[in-house]
Amino acid sequence: MLSTTLLLKSTELEKTGLIEKDEEVTLYKIRHRASGQLYTLTVLHGSHNESIWRNFRQEFGIIQGLDHPNVLKCYEISAQNDGIHVLSESIASKSLRGSHIADECSLSDLTRQVLEALYHLHQRKIVHGEIRPSRIFLASTKLGCVKIVYFGRILQLLRPSEERHLHPERTNSLDGFAGDLWSLGLCILELYLGSFLLDTEISGLQLSHICDLSTASAEFRDFISCCLQKDLAKRWTAEQLLHHPFILQNSTGSNLKGDLMEEKTKLQQPFLSSSSSFSSSMTSKGIKLSASALQLSLEPENHQNGKIEVTAAVDEGKSAQKNIGSNKRRPGEFKRSISDQSLLVQRCAKRKRLKAKADLYEMPKELGVTYKNNASDKKEERISDYSSTESEELEVRLENRMHFLEGAEDSRRIMQGADFEFESLPEHVRRCMQYCSLFPTSYELEKDQLVQLWIAEELIDVELTDRMEDDGKVCFDILASKGFIVPSSYDNLHRKQKYKVNESKILYWCQKAMLSRGHFLRIGDELSVPSEMPLHLSLDMEEFDSLTFETLKIFKDLHTLLLLGDYGSSIKEIPRDLFLCLKSLYTLDLSRTQISELPSSVGCLESLHYLDLSYTPIKNLPESVGSLYSLQTLNLRGCFALHAVPEGISELINLRHFELDIIRQLNCMPRNMGNLRSLQTLKAFMVGRDDGCNIGELRNLNNIAGSFCIARLENVANINEASKAGLSMKQYLKKLELRWGDHRFDEASPEEEVLECLQPHNSIEELQIQFYKGKFFPSWIGNPLFANVVSITLYKCVECQVLPSVGKLPSLKYLNIVGLDSVRDTNGLFCRNVTTGSQILFPKLEKLTLDNMPNLQQFTGAENGDFPSLVQVYIRYCPNLFEMSSVFHLKVLQYLEISYCIKLQSVPEGGLPASIESLVITGCPGIKERCNENGGEDWYKIAHIPSIWIDYEQISRNIVSVVHSVKHENESHFVNE
Repeated sequence: MLSTTLLLKSTELEKTGLIEKDEEVTLYKIRHRASGQLYTLTVLHGSHNESIWRNFRQEFGIIQGLDHPNVLKCYEISAQNDGIHVLSESIASKSLRGSHIADECSLSDLTRQVLEALYHLHQRKIVHGEIRPSRIFLASTKLGCVKIVYFGRILQLLRPSEERHLHPERTNSLDGFAGDLWSLGLCILELYLGSFLLDTEISGLQLSHICDLSTASAEFRDFISCCLQKDLAKRWTAEQLLHHPFILQNSTGSNLKGDLMEEKTKLQQPFLSSSSSFSSSMTSKGIKLSASALQLSLEPENHQNGKIEVTAAVDEGKSAQKNIGSNKRRPGEFKRSISDQSLLVQRCAKRKRLKAKADLYEMPKELGVTYKNNASDKKEERISDYSSTESEELEVRLENRMHFLEGAEDSRRIMQGADFEFESLPEHVRRCMQYCSLFPTSYELEKDQLVQLWIAEELIDVELTDRMEDDGKVCFDILASKGFIVPSSYDNLHRKQKYKVNESKILYWCQKAMLSRGHFLRIGDELSVPSEMPLHLSLDMEEFDSLTFETLKIFKDLHTLLLLGDYGSSIKEIPRDLFLCLKSLYTLDLSRTQISELPSSVGCLESLHYLDLSYTPIKNLPESVGSLYSLQTLNLRGCFALHAVPEGISELINLRHFELDIIRQLNCMPRNMGNLRSLQTLKAFMVGRDDGCNIGELRNLNNIAGSFCIARLENVANINEASKAGLSMKQYLKKLELRWGDHRFDEASPEEEVLECLQPHNSIEELQIQFYKGKFFPSWIGNPLFANVVSITLYKCVECQVLPSVGKLPSLKYLNIVGLDSVRDTNGLFCRNVTTGSQILFPKLEKLTLDNMPNLQQFTGAENGDFPSLVQVYIRYCPNLFEMSSVFHLKVLQYLEISYCIKLQSVPEGGLPASIESLVITGCPGIKERCNENGGEDWYKIAHIPSIWIDYEQISRNIVSVVHSVKHENESHFVNE
């Protein structure tokens, strides 16, 4: 950890993201370059003179000395032009400003931690003076740990405090400690109501006049009353409030945290109940389960005969579920949890005192699901909460729906096996399954697309050392293995499997477990205002008009907006004020619409994580896209009218996936792409000569994964530049393409030295080298340490005179050599050299292609034992080839194609291997004559082959029609020019 004596220096600290910004403060995520330690930098805005700075510097010594788990730890301050900078411990997400916490269990736990922090300050004679939601954060270092921010009096000096949180006696300065408790009461009330208390002189009103709390528990109302007592003698202190029933009933204190972990190991299956109690085989004492947004807590409860009393805070108090076995939470998830109550369905409390009413928890009652039936092509079905008397009706409707979707036999199978399948799913996997309810059963998704959507909505639980995408793919595989997601078609162009959601299974569990409570809404036909506002909305409407967009503006708390499939094709323009009304969006999918521009107001979506504009005719992106600092995914695939992106793209330091056909769509790379250190998806990088565009920008992009092409390598000036690319550090790359320009005449380019410096990480699986004009390939290309390489393609490397020695690569399966004009034979380095001795070469090679090699004369050099796995050989357009004796040693060869090798006069002297099943000869007049079945000299050498085609004519007697299937199988391994 940094010493508290360190000063802020730009050379030691770097900004990695924006946390929150308002008129008073701006908070950034900060990383210490040397140690990698994470911190928070708070910029306190406002004019400050020498007197203010001197007073704050003296007061900061007290602030530094504060040491409490619920008070933000501050380390250093400095005065800068834009305000006073404060370096503190890391916090995970935005403050609780604007949050809505209707769950009293969650609110109780949060309030307890704030009270403990205030008690710590008051014991040290320190008045906070700024208790409000914007001063409360979630720490990144401890699950569920709330932090209050205390900067002394500096904010009061720089800017006045918010009036609504100030105590009535503030002008008299009678008791600042009591003022903190007044502010706390208003703060908690604001979080509970989800709105400010407007146009009210609070000091002159009774609590009953401020708001209606008739649905709240008696304990909560009494707690607020104790905080908002105008009479100081009656207002409770922080110590007294820590013992208030509202705090004690839902919090067990720190002494039970250890017991929680022990109980979690015993309760491995989720509790699923439709009544107020259920039996348990546990022999230990009964416990009460309380699932708050911050942490799980356990509380003693009356027990009898091993039964555990569990009641749920849902409509009519009838059903609840809880998965105790999964309690991981990523930093930043707290704010999402308290605003997205779909992640907090599991709520248990003593309902002898708390009446479970839907409006108390602000849980929308309905899950919108669109499907087709006989009555209407598109219909919105709403699944409501059911009382115990309606449970039978629910089961009948559910079974009928299952019959309609899957047929009687399939529905019975699902109903029988679904219980076990669902209960075995971890909690975060269930959340991801719920999200799938946004998609109709006809909608096709890619695996990576769905994982990125889950991550955007913070549904994935992940350890800090893991990559969220890896955990998301595991979650996807789990749902696929359980049948919630099923394969649909295969995209041959992009070589990706497409999937669909299994609506029947998802519908079944969203109803039976009552998971979503309306937060996931899919609408068809016509958009109307629902009784309860959803957080996640998908539209598969055929027509969008101005009224639709006007209705959308009402969904102000919306996190997800998906315009699905081709249904959005009627949208040609997005209203410029739409995004001003949807500032809470995390996910925005406008793909396949007909929009040609994006309103600049998109820049106000500060929380946006996912933006999909793929397959739209959009021509330009507004510069304001560069201010979407939270953006993780930007999908511009198929936007062929787009030829440039804003320079501000390089400022999106949280960007993880940049989907764009860079080589085809852009004229040049945006500058300073090296800033995007989190980037994982980047299909290509076009090297430029200018600063900010050269190959050195790749130095810090070590998270790039999958396929990656480096084009225009002729612009790399020297080996010093090439070495800055740092390809050996990019461990997540699976396919690497190194490409020079095709038509160029710069003979001075040091291509051999450059390629030698571009050695990739040993984890690489596929390697392509195109238009390389060096005479020799790099020394590393055949290194056996590249144990994962399965495919190598050498394309139009016209100056190369010898083939690389790649025979010792242990996993190489596919070797494509195309357009190497200067190679004359396959001897020497290709097959055998002094270092290999008697070693078997190409142990795993299955397919070999020699294509368009005008000067190749001999295919020789193989010995007995080499190529023990080679089953397919293609030799095409080698007009000077006259010898191919190596074919004789291919003992497992099954398919051989020889095309347009006009100098080849005969089959090898030893004949062809007995294993061959198919032989294709095209444009080889010498072989055609000698292999004529009516007296040809070499006919006996090939007569055993079941399928023989010569110049497109099948001449063999024992026909095995395998030619076309084999060719079709191998077309996927070719490299198109």
